[in-house]
Amino acid sequence: MPDKIEERTEIEAFDTAVAREEKGFPIEVARALLAGKESRIKILRCYRKLSQGELSELAGCDTSVISQIEEGTTPTPRALLKKIAEALDVELDDLV
Repeated sequence: MPDKIEERTEIEAFDTAVAREEKGFPIEVARALLAGKESRIKILRCYRKLSQGELSELAGCDTSVISQIEEGTTPTPRALLKKIAEALDVELDDLV
């Protein structure tokens, strides 16, 4: 019985995602995100084929800030994370 409930939950989640036309990522990107070895922003930036300079222009910050964020050497203000998410065409939750 628990398997049927889990399956129904997964089907409902899938149907909800399809209804909202959520964007998925290729399996390689999803694996990289799940592995957690690299910055999520860097993975998604590379997936979108953007340089750090291009992303910084879209997000309205300096290239060095993107570099520091990807290296994990600086905390990222939530407002900037929102701009980066918008520039990468992803949800904020995909970055954190």
